[in-house]
Amino acid sequence: MKKLLPFICATAIILNVSHLESAQRYSVFEAAHLLEQEYRDGRLSLDQKCLYLTLALRNKAELPDRFKLPAEEDLKCGTPLVLEVRRHWGLLSFETRQEISQLLDRPPKTFEFRTTHYVIHYDTTGEYPVYHPWEDLDPADGVPDYINRVAEYMERSYYVEIDSMGYYAPPWDGTAGGDSLYDIYIDQPLGYAVPEEPSTQYPDRPHATTSFIIIGNDLRIDRYPDDPLPFCMATCCHELFHAIQFVFTGQIWYPKDYTGWLYESCANWIEESVWDELNDVYYYLNSYLPVPHQSLYYEDGRHMYASWIWNQYLSENFGRDVIHSIWLKYMEVYACAAVDSVLRGLGTTMNDEFREFAVWNWFTNYRDDGNHYSEGAFFPPDTVVYGATHSSYPVSWMVWMRTPQSYGANYVLFNTASADTGAYELSFSGDSQYVYGVDLILYDPSSSSYLKMTLDENSSGELVIEDFKSYGRVIMVVTHLFNFPDRYGGASFSYSLDTYVPFVRGDSNGDGIINVGDIVYLVSYLYKNGPAPSPIDAGDCNCDDVINLGDVVYLVSYLYKGGPPPGCPKAPLFVPDRPARISN
Repeated sequence: MKKLLPFICATAIILNVSHLESAQRYSVFEAAHLLEQEYRDGRLSLDQKCLYLTLALRNKAELPDRFKLPAEEDLKCGTPLVLEVRRHWGLLSFETRQEISQLLDRPPKTFEFRTTHYVIHYDTTGEYPVYHPWEDLDPADGVPDYINRVAEYMERSYYVEIDSMGYYAPPWDGTAGGDSLYDIYIDQPLGYAVPEEPSTQYPDRPHATTSFIIIGNDLRIDRYPDDPLPFCMATCCHELFHAIQFVFTGQIWYPKDYTGWLYESCANWIEESVWDELNDVYYYLNSYLPVPHQSLYYEDGRHMYASWIWNQYLSENFGRDVIHSIWLKYMEVYACAAVDSVLRGLGTTMNDEFREFAVWNWFTNYRDDGNHYSEGAFFPPDTVVYGATHSSYPVSWMVWMRTPQSYGANYVLFNTASADTGAYELSFSGDSQYVYGVDLILYDPSSSSYLKMTLDENSSGELVIEDFKSYGRVIMVVTHLFNFPDRYGGASFSYSLDTYVPFVRGDSNGDGIINVGDIVYLVSYLYKNGPAPSPIDAGDCNCDDVINLGDVVYLVSYLYKGGPPPGCPKAPLFVPDRPARISN
């Protein structure tokens, strides 16, 4: 049977040539950027771009020199690059498809080691010999210790991801690789999972494919310069989860979807389930928390690996099975639509949960209060950063410069020490073409609470903060909610904060009484050039942010027909409790 396009995930790692017996490493990430730039400029054909992307992952020696930039830090996984190749597969020439397929074929190996679920193929000499092939101490069984460790890590990953969490095992591949056990190849210092043939093993998974995995022969990296095993642990469970993902989507890919972040964020998230004590995923958080304006599904560099924190938020609130449900739904719809559909089934939405998620992200490291991430206190010190800090008041209308992308956030700190006592009013004005969330963290070391602002159809709103000075800090969290067509476009906004002047809504003339005089005052303002209510909101009886005849009718109904009194719903105050830790 003719093979499908291999669909790989390359764990491109950072190797220090001073302590690794290998040639100069080049950055897959930088090569991909340069390739895309030249393609958009018309200097590369589509065939050339896709072939070079594959060479960047599999055979850098054949990659043109202009794309070889030394790697101080590289991508953890090359799946988005191969997704790009797959997206254009039908447009490539037969010759290019053949060349790419050959590059991504199973590498021949001399030795085999069998476990319950796997056959591990490896060499002890040649171009990519296994790490320290002479080490055979634990156990002394004639097999290099590195192979024993890979076997242990893969079996533990199988136990957690498949036996315990209930994911389907990758379909058996007949006699490919020698027998029906799942095949692992120890090869160049990369890690990737490759889907191959359609499988009918799971009738309820119509897009499932067989696959194999490659694990790097030497996984020492900058943060583990003398020991390949920590990153090998992470790589084994990460790549197995990619093979599991191919059970859901091995034969489909949505041409206009941004899928890389979902594949990588979930594969990184699974590492916490398999190796909770390892915490290697914490390393990536400095590519998410300090740049909160970047989109959740921003696929540039380490950010998509760092977005595992979103899946952690979901699993801590809804149980880890929520990720399984998302992948089931992803067989039918785009990534964000799959997430939103599952959350709607749980009584919420992706927009609502992302707002809460942005608030949780503030409570990490030294800001942790015990009510948010279960391990938030142990996250690295690179916490979310403020785009602006205010210590004097009033704050006149501020126009935001580094605006949040789709599913991105901005944080604004208001220091309260220099504020007057009493209430303050926050006013917000966004662009009506975008959907925003505006939330306030009222920080108190002993008990923090939240206020949620309600925005009108023009993306504007106000929120009164009672006893503003009593809080240690007040943090405004602005989120740009789902905007698929323009994911990297920033949603501009402005805001102000000033002392709140109490008024009675409906008391248009300000005499402290709501009566016929207020009706006359409104009519005079609207139709006879009379003075405006002061403040202007006093005349907005029906709270629709417009003063017109409707407010006069509303006031007449209240005074003479038993209608509801003027007034607006008060913004809800949320005092968070520690969420129930759901395990399953």
